[in-house]
Amino acid sequence: MSSASAAEPLVEIAQRFSIQGHAEQIQRFGSGHINDTYLVQCRGGCQRFYILQRLNPSVFHRPDAVMRNIERVTKHLQAKQGKARDRCALSLVQTLNAETHTLDLSGAAWRMYLFVEGTVSYDEPPNAEVAREVGRAFGEFQRDLLDLPATSLSEPLPDFHHTPKRYEALLEAVAEDRAGRLSDCKAEIQFIKARAANTSVLISLAESGAAPPHVTHNDTKINNVLLDMATGRRKCVIDLDTVMPGLTLYDFGDLV
Repeated sequence: MSSASAAEPLVEIAQRFSIQGHAEQIQRFGSGHINDTYLVQCRGGCQRFYILQRLNPSVFHRPDAVMRNIERVTKHLQAKQGKARDRCALSLVQTLNAETHTLDLSGAAWRMYLFVEGTVSYDEPPNAEVAREVGRAFGEFQRDLLDLPATSLSEPLPDFHHTPKRYEALLEAVAEDRAGRLSDCKAEIQFIKARAANTSVLISLAESGAAPPHVTHNDTKINNVLLDMATGRRKCVIDLDTVMPGLTLYDFGDLV
């Protein structure tokens, strides 16, 4: 695995990838709060844009597993979508050593994607049509991955959607009340406690085999779909760090 010094400028890290031209300008990009994301502008023959990201090591303890999953999923989606112009899958840019990512000396992983130009995303849907397009995008995402075995992916974030364990963690947090904010959310906590019996429904379906595992996105937020600026139609599903085996119901419930 190639390494980049944490003290090196971003341009030096960007140049470790197989980009066209020289990284001329790099600036922070987007509103994500987990990873550090940058837009890289390259010149040399033609102008190209790339997305450079530093994976948050406090969240993603197994970047190799995350990137293997992303590589498998994006290759599968690209094969499915072929040369379709209305949709695209994220495209990883390999390092000069033909790897999916590089490490800095702190151990943080860096990766790069081709920038999907002419697109926009929303934190909240401005109208019903945007909401419909986002729903269609995630539906097509699941459909295109139906024939990719869930067993071909690893689970870098174990129990990510294990609701009973999430509920137990909530009860522990309520008991500790470290931040002293319990009094501000008593109604919400009571709402959840009244539905405690529902927390095991999906896990029980999975354990019984009634709901088989599939490749799922696991973070189906509206802003994880890029829409075509010109047509308003769905273009690309992004933020694949949580793609792993799961239930289709996870994605449906998360989005709705």
